[in-house]
Amino acid sequence: MSDKPIPYEEIKERILKNPEVRKEYDALETEYQRAKQRIDARAKLVLSVYAEPPYWVSECAELGLASCGDTKKEALANIREAIDLYLEGDNQ
Repeated sequence: MSDKPIPYEEIKERILKNPEVRKEYDALETEYQRAKQRIDARAKLVLSVYAEPPYWVSECAELGLASCGDTKKEALANIREAIDLYLEGDNQ
């Protein structure tokens, strides 16, 4: 046995020769790419939050979304949830 390490790509290639492993890998890779796209899209969004008594309003102008809450924290949580749902629908 050699002390020389086996490169990652070579190990991956060997493992993916198994059809069952390849099928599962492909399915997971697709899900990974969808999740990565949602994260990348979210990272580029600008949120604004302002008081509109008695509520707090949150907006994401890039997506045309708005939400509100009783507190600033709640308004932010609600707009983030709206963004997640919007982006999830975009990738299905």
